[in-house]
Amino acid sequence: MSFEPPRGLRFYACFVIRDSSRRRPVLRVLEQVQAEFYLRTGNRFSPYVISALSFAVRYRRRDPLIRKVASEGLLLHGDPIGELVK
Repeated sequence: MSFEPPRGLRFYACFVIRDSSRRRPVLRVLEQVQAEFYLRTGNRFSPYVISALSFAVRYRRRDPLIRKVASEGLLLHGDPIGELVK
């Protein structure tokens, strides 16, 4: 018996990168991953790529989206949010 994930869902993923100059290359890779993810699961994911500096500035300015990511997001890899917003 194999597990079949539900289809038609949308996943949101925030990628915080150290250097904003890497944003475009990261987005290009994520576009390819998005297509493969959809083909394999029938679900979509929406990536949001932001530099660590921009994330910290927007967090301090109480940006609702960034605050929601910080409070409800699940860290998969990298520095804890607390380290990014120091």
